[in-house]
Amino acid sequence: MRVRKAVITAAGDRHGSLPLQSVVDRSGEVRTALRLTLDEIVSSGVEDIAIVVRPGQQDSYLSAAGPHASRLIFFEQHNPRGYGDAILRTADFVQQQPFLHLVSDHLYLSRTEQPCARQLLAVAARPECS
Repeated sequence: MRVRKAVITAAGDRHGSLPLQSVVDRSGEVRTALRLTLDEIVSSGVEDIAIVVRPGQQDSYLSAAGPHASRLIFFEQHNPRGYGDAILRTADFVQQQPFLHLVSDHLYLSRTEQPCARQLLAVAARPECS
């Protein structure tokens, strides 16, 4: 199974600002937490990325996305009711295809050189996983 789309949920009350914060990565470069997540998604081969945000947050997320801003499609969640409701907002984007779901209030750290998202997608690509 080839996963071509990713959904980042970021509309929760406590999720809004974390992806916009700057962090120092392993190489010493300052990037936003969102940029780190997007770098991981893109390096894993995912082509299309949706972010579920609260109303009014789209511009802040575009600024924090760095070179990946043009890849993003936004969906607003006016009354956050959890991950299931956020994912439902992206139904037209996902189109019943497999997708990678990442939450915005986590930084994904791998114990190997291979990013966490790529490891997960490798498992999803196995015949016994479909």
